[in-house]
Amino acid sequence: MSLTWGDIKQLVRLAAVAEQFAVLAQERAEPGQWHVGSVLSGVLEELIDEVQGTLRNADPALADEFEHIVIRAPGARVSPTARAAILTGWLKGAVEAETLEVRIRVGDDRRARKVASGASIRG
Repeated sequence: MSLTWGDIKQLVRLAAVAEQFAVLAQERAEPGQWHVGSVLSGVLEELIDEVQGTLRNADPALADEFEHIVIRAPGARVSPTARAAILTGWLKGAVEAETLEVRIRVGDDRRARKVASGASIRG
C-alpha cells in the first residue's frame, strides 16, 4: 500500500514541526545534559504518536519501519534532541521516497498515454 497525497502532505507538516522541535530542543539543551524538560519530551512523544498513527492507517509496512528506526532503535538512552533529529531525518526521507514514487508513476502514466494516443492515431 502507498501513501496518498493527503498522507504525504501530513508527513511534510509533521516533518516541519519535528525540525522546529529539534532546533528548540538543541537551544534548550545544556552541554553534556540530555534533559530538555518534561514538556518538550511530552511534545516529542505526541509528535511521534501522530506520525505513527498516520502511517498505521496508510501503510502498515512503512509504520513498522518507522517503529523499528524511530521508536525502538534509539532506546531510552538517546536525548530528546537526538531523537528529534532521527524523527526529522526519517520523515524527510520517507516523504522524498514517496514523492519520487509518485513522480515516477505519473511519468509512466504520461508515457503510456502518449504511446496509446500515438497508436490510435496511426490505427
